Amino acid sequence: MKPSHRIRQLREVKAVGTEALAARLAMSVEAYEDIERHEDELATTVSIQQVQALARELDVEFWTLFTERPSIESRMNGADISIALERYQEAASMTEEELERKVGWELRTFYEQPDQVIQACPAMFLQDIAAILKLNWLRMLPTTHAA
Repeated sequence: MKPSHRIRQLREVKAVGTEALAARLAMSVEAYEDIERHEDELATTVSIQQVQALARELDVEFWTLFTERPSIESRMNGADISIALERYQEAASMTEEELERKVGWELRTFYEQPDQVIQACPAMFLQDIAAILKLNWLRMLPTTHAA
């Protein structure tokens, strides 16, 4: 099931309207409805922190908003991801700027504060890094939803 459909289904099971849920998430009704309407919205425009808040409201672990089955090996925290990127960069003999172009994101702040950047970024950031590293991006999600 696609994330947008899963989210709508979870919301309907909780018997919560889009207006009420949008208000609880401090977002416009239109922005919330886009999450249920567009397949890429959850990954491209919503921060991990917002996804965590949505998961709390729907009473689920937040990774379930992206996938039905976790099939996740060992988890990676921000420092682990940063180290993996640095090793990739070194093995590929790339400069930081070349790696940033390949990933499609600026990485300097991520290297300095990886866990904070993960909370603020859209899931697409992790998906793009995982693609370069050939990893399951769900391994990179924080293990719990933040309060």
